[in-house]
Amino acid sequence: MSDAWAVPTFFAIKYLGYSAYCYGGLAWFQRSVTRPWLRSFGFALLRMGMGVGLGLALSFYFSRSHVYTNRLGIPEWFGSWVWTYVISYGLLRYLEWSVMAYLVSGRNVPFGRRAIPWTFGGVLLSFLTDWIGFATAIRIIGGIC
Repeated sequence: MSDAWAVPTFFAIKYLGYSAYCYGGLAWFQRSVTRPWLRSFGFALLRMGMGVGLGLALSFYFSRSHVYTNRLGIPEWFGSWVWTYVISYGLLRYLEWSVMAYLVSGRNVPFGRRAIPWTFGGVLLSFLTDWIGFATAIRIIGGIC
């Protein structure tokens, strides 16, 4: 397969995962919603937009903060780039999924009993879709180098 399919495949995996998760969130927070799949697709698109925008802002901050970054653009704090990735992007994703919990719940449950576990589940989903997307994209292009 062509290298041109790697990025669309990565984003398609994330979009489908986010759509299904937002659909489940709509069912969990709000018992009756009109056109839940259509709304979940919109919420997933909003979540992906937030992720791309804030993720690029964080990468820009890393590149401008005059710290050593590896070729992925992530500094090696805490002894490894993996820990930096998990901590910095984990906090950012918790913020993003908190906003999504507020929106998906119909703007009435900012930090309720259901919002916090749903937010943590969204953070885990984000990391899972990253690794599945990366593995799929690498398989499509036949390796990193």
